Amino acid sequence: MSDEVASGTVPSPEGLLSWEWSRGGRAQVMRVDGAFVTVHSTAAFPPGAPLTAVAKGGHQFEMKVRGCRKLLLQPDMFEIDGKLFNLSKESREHLRAAADSLLLQHGADA
Repeated sequence: MSDEVASGTVPSPEGLLSWEWSRGGRAQVMRVDGAFVTVHSTAAFPPGAPLTAVAKGGHQFEMKVRGCRKLLLQPDMFEIDGKLFNLSKESREHLRAAADSLLLQHGADA
């Protein structure tokens, strides 16, 4: 569990949703649905690959890739669907709240 979560401090939505892969590359969380997550990534990974990502502030997320495809409108980016694992319920709730928060902000801008 990260120090931020353990101390009761909730990282900013932007910080929780911007990830750095331990294998290199970056990702932006686009959707969270329970234990399932969709990210746009600068790196591609094959189905079944276990990944570790670190969010700003040091919060760590682990996921297993379910699928990966190249984005048509952004040829240097990939959409990765995965399932989070080794994640506490509290961390999952923080991640979902961050995703919902940004969705509401972008919806209000439209």
